[in-house]
Amino acid sequence: MILPLQMSRTYLSTNVLRKTNGEIAKGVQSATLTVRKDAAFGIKFNGAQAALGESAEVNIDMGIGDNLLMPIYPAENGKVGTSEFMIQIDELK
Repeated sequence: MILPLQMSRTYLSTNVLRKTNGEIAKGVQSATLTVRKDAAFGIKFNGAQAALGESAEVNIDMGIGDNLLMPIYPAENGKVGTSEFMIQIDELK
């Protein structure tokens, strides 16, 4: 699949996220974007970019606790293939 840098075919989609105490997670959450080293291309998400085999810190604004739908982009134009990645929030605040 070849996508222009401005096109997204992948999204981070969440329902309401809850902390361990049951409260709804709100506001800015710290997360890590990690791309597998055998991926076809790096990933850009919410202002952060991670190359193959790398991780990048990223902030995700949960707002008032609503569902999220955030686009994810290829970091490079003209690449074909599949890139596996992970977006991890260690602890909801």
